[in-house]
Amino acid sequence: PCNTMSTIRTKDAQAKFNQGDLEMLATVKGETNESFLEWLSKSAIGVSKESWDLEDLTKALVDFGCAKIRALSKFKFILTFHTGEQKDEILQNHDKVVKWFTEVKNWDIYEVCKSRRFWIEVVGVPPHGWSLRNFESIASIWGKLVCLEPPLRIP
Repeated sequence: PCNTMSTIRTKDAQAKFNQGDLEMLATVKGETNESFLEWLSKSAIGVSKESWDLEDLTKALVDFGCAKIRALSKFKFILTFHTGEQKDEILQNHDKVVKWFTEVKNWDIYEVCKSRRFWIEVVGVPPHGWSLRNFESIASIWGKLVCLEPPLRIP
């Protein structure tokens, strides 16, 4: 258990904390979901200036070999094709989908969605470490802290 939490280094996704007299360094590392790489290799990113209903978009693009559409945000979609060749054809002939997308590009590992939110449950922080600054530091490893649950009221 941690006695004191001191700093978070976001660049390296590492958290420093003290355990007794020892300063400890914990690295937060993600892992690649290998099962996703196959379908992502057959995927492109479509960017639109307007929002689209996923069901309508799926019906419209099925004739182009698009097997599945996933929303990354209101205006950004992952277009997954049955084959890599179908994906490449859309990338080379963007005019086929210009009605729906202003930009179609190959998916790569740096493609992110800044509007997606997720919850992080932090446990094991001692009461003297409960501060907004500490929780913002923890959250900054992945992005920006949006809110905290209401604090506990101790009678």
